[in-house]
Formats: sequence, structure tokens, C-alpha cells
Amino acid sequence: MCVDGFERVPRGLRRVIRWIARWRGSDLVVTSHRRLCGFEVLRDCRYDPGSAKALVQACLTRVPDHVRRWFQDRVDLESRIRDADNYRELMSALYDDFADEIAG
Repeated sequence: MCVDGFERVPRGLRRVIRWIARWRGSDLVVTSHRRLCGFEVLRDCRYDPGSAKALVQACLTRVPDHVRRWFQDRVDLESRIRDADNYRELMSALYDDFADEIAG
């Protein structure tokens, strides 16, 4: 079982989810923006501006040239990275920039 945003699940429901995973004999993998007691950390993905920039640049290698040029000309990546608190927020802001451009 996989639960995204486990820290937002009420404590009582967390216990139920853990019980269901044990009952089904399945592993439980969760994502969280903070450490949670009782879970082994498999991958620490705390927000890091250096890796955020590398991630965005890697994503840009997979888009058409005109999108990459638009992005490089119109988006202040450094300020977007600085303003974001996590990767999801950064990617959402960049998507919103592009969606706003398309909408006109």
C-alpha cells in the first residue's frame, strides 16, 4: 500500500491504515513532508535548491525546443526555486507559469 501525504491523515485513520496493511500482509510506503515515528526512511527527499535546479533542467531536456526557449526566456527559475518550499510547490508554480502563457 502507498499513501501520499500521510502526515495529513488523522492519527486514528493512520492506525487503521497500518492495521489494514498488516492484515493484508502488504508493505506500507508513505510520503510525508516531515518525519513520522515508526517508519524507516527509504528516501530522504528534502527540498534542496541545487537539486531542484538540476531536476528542472533535466525535465527541460524532454520538452520540445520551442517550450524550452519560452521557459528560458520568460521564467525566472532562480526566484521560483528560492520561493518554493518543496518540489511539488516548485513544479506546480512552473506548470502555472506555462498554463498562464497558453491561456493568454
